[in-house]
Amino acid sequence: MCKIRQLPDSYRGFFAGNKLVTIEAVIGNDGDVPITISFFDASLIDDSGFVTKAEPFSSDSARGMAQLQPGDRARGEIAFQVPKVAIPAILRLRSVVGAFGTIEAGLLPAAAAQAPVLPARVAPVLPKVGETVERNGCTLSVATFESASKPSGVGIRRPGNKLVGVELIIGNTNTNRLTVNPGSAELVDTGGFVYRFSLAGQYGKQLDVGEIGNGEKVRGWIAFEIPSDATVWAIRMPLGSPFGSEYLYAGVSR
Repeated sequence: MCKIRQLPDSYRGFFAGNKLVTIEAVIGNDGDVPITISFFDASLIDDSGFVTKAEPFSSDSARGMAQLQPGDRARGEIAFQVPKVAIPAILRLRSVVGAFGTIEAGLLPAAAAQAPVLPARVAPVLPKVGETVERNGCTLSVATFESASKPSGVGIRRPGNKLVGVELIIGNTNTNRLTVNPGSAELVDTGGFVYRFSLAGQYGKQLDVGEIGNGEKVRGWIAFEIPSDATVWAIRMPLGSPFGSEYLYAGVSR
């Protein structure tokens, strides 16, 4: 979906005679290996062949990169500043990690009508709330799941979204120290869409950044902002590194 809106006068770098084009993009990984998509490197090609890079501070393109496991999907707006006479024709995204390199989607009516349908996610059985999953010296458990939360002073970014909260318990059964970073936690819904943590939710003690040694555990809350009609499927944390491609998954059902 392609939308056009005017940038506020206070936006630095906005040039007279330009307009802001925001594209709501959905990308899915239907392959067998993880991929990482760079939203910073997104490009818009107009009907005259001119190429424009994404505006990093005026839309969801500020999220940077999305790590997509097989079956994952990501949704967000990417903004471009283009001349008012330009007609958006093609959106181009690049993979930082993965096999496909670049992918393009047509934005003109005929091309948009032929957009491929993403495959359904094949969901394995997950541990329930209160159960612990362990792998490679890491343990993960969902202690509590809250399907709604009062927004904090930060507030919800988008109308029609809701906040959910997850209280996690993370442990280290390895001899090496384990780095815990709530910023690397991700929520996956039943449609395969992936969401990063949010500062907008009010819960109990937040999960802190830090290290834990062998036999130690930490406990705390993480909030996520998701569409109101989304159904949560799993919470996941990367193993060993905040940027790892292996994850521990825990479910939110009781």
